[in-house]
Amino acid sequence: MPSTPLIAPTIADIRAAAERIAPYAVVTPLLHSPALDAAAGGRVLLKAEVLQHTGSFKLRGALNRLLQLTPDERVNGVVAYSSGNHAQAVALGAPRPRLVKVNLTHIRHVQQVGQLRLPNDALI
Repeated sequence: MPSTPLIAPTIADIRAAAERIAPYAVVTPLLHSPALDAAAGGRVLLKAEVLQHTGSFKLRGALNRLLQLTPDERVNGVVAYSSGNHAQAVALGAPRPRLVKVNLTHIRHVQQVGQLRLPNDALI
């Protein structure tokens, strides 16, 4: 498979992605911490992505990519080779009928499987 050169997204790309995922992603707040401000010597804002459906920011990227799949790509489906936040994001973001399968072969700790919040039909 030939490699594709990385191209930095434009502000238009970022705005389009935000619009694309808006119906599915939680609008998470920016939190302010005076203690962090003092330690950093300036204002620090924390993006509370822990409030996202999957508990991390990874849902945003997974949704953005899944929502851009071509019809041929949808027919072929996708595989998330992960046992963590990315797997959860892909499984939650996959359109119905479920096109995603999450490969759990490289999980080092059995307890990680129990920590995944995935539908049973998303696991292989």
